[in-house]
Amino acid sequence: MTTRDADEEPSTANVIPVSRRSERVQAQLFAKLLRRDIETMKRKVVKAESAWQKRCESEGYVEPPKRLVIVRERLAEARRMLSALNARFPRT
Repeated sequence: MTTRDADEEPSTANVIPVSRRSERVQAQLFAKLLRRDIETMKRKVVKAESAWQKRCESEGYVEPPKRLVIVRERLAEARRMLSALNARFPRT
């Protein structure tokens, strides 16, 4: 352990910022892409749910199409990623 004299300034050479500018810029770009993908997936889910509902009305209840289930899962995952990104990089 090293000791310092009272009049010595603490060294800031090894201080690393919580996030670097390049990381923030990359996070902002990724967040923008995620938001766009989320909007696209939401539109697809609405369209697929509408078609599924019409099918249920005409044929009785049928299981949701696999593609609808898959898109819902992807939408949930994209929302989780965006939340994690916003937690790590506020204001993205």
